[in-house]
Amino acid sequence: MGRVFFVPWADIKVERKRRSYGERAALCFGKPEIGRLNIFGHVANRIARAAQEQWPETGPLRDESSSQALFVLARAWLLGSVVWAAMAALLFWVSPPPMTGSPALILALILVPITANGVVSVLSYLRRVKR
Repeated sequence: MGRVFFVPWADIKVERKRRSYGERAALCFGKPEIGRLNIFGHVANRIARAAQEQWPETGPLRDESSSQALFVLARAWLLGSVVWAAMAALLFWVSPPPMTGSPALILALILVPITANGVVSVLSYLRRVKR
């Protein structure tokens, strides 16, 4: 576990950025900046609600709708699945011939990780839309 430290709310700056995989927020600590913590945008919104008027960011919070969260996580799942399938195809292409002949192995190496990634995405979605 790292060192515990205290940063007054006045010395925290929030920088938000939209990424293809969802909104991110960078919490910048200190003036001048001595550290940075990158978190998901919905996590920053939960912290902001708990901190109320002490939160250093001005303006209304940009809440993510459940359909936006679903879209972001579905896109991340699809991208991860495509990357995994490409890696599995490369493995079969460079592997010796006996390994490429097993349909059960092919299914296991492609479908099991894609399904696991889907389960993680569904759990992430449920956690994100829970407010």
